[in-house]
Amino acid sequence: MRRGAVVGALSFLLGACAANKPPPAAEPASPAMQAPPPMQAQPYAPRTSPQGYPQPGYAPPPPTTPSRQAGADFDKAQRELEVAAGDCTNACRALSSMDRAAGRICSLTSGSDEDAQRCNEAKARVYSARDKVKSTCGNCPDTSVERSAPVPSTK
Repeated sequence: MRRGAVVGALSFLLGACAANKPPPAAEPASPAMQAPPPMQAQPYAPRTSPQGYPQPGYAPPPPTTPSRQAGADFDKAQRELEVAAGDCTNACRALSSMDRAAGRICSLTSGSDEDAQRCNEAKARVYSARDKVKSTCGNCPDTSVERSAPVPSTK
């Protein structure tokens, strides 16, 4: 018998046998073989990229309280003043930012001793910065350098 004929006959017989066999009973799948549960909706809104496109998988930053933001603005302005050194344009700009931030800190006080202390410390730091800018630069076009001027300056 030829080899091709033998292979053909075997294929025919196997196909016929398979056709007469009942399908195997379905066995319960093991936990490892079960499909994962569907993904749940995220409990947060996606962040956006600088171009405004959502970035899935990132939680938004925690909300910033106004007093914390004012304190951060104040600290940033003070660092800018320290860096400005002899550059009067930048020193005046930083002093103006400090002055406004101190005004916000004081406007956000709730009457507690802690808030009053925070306001007084911010004012003291502004007065010190005014003295420094006055001795270095003399004057600022938009902000008072006088210690007795109110915080924020009304110039």
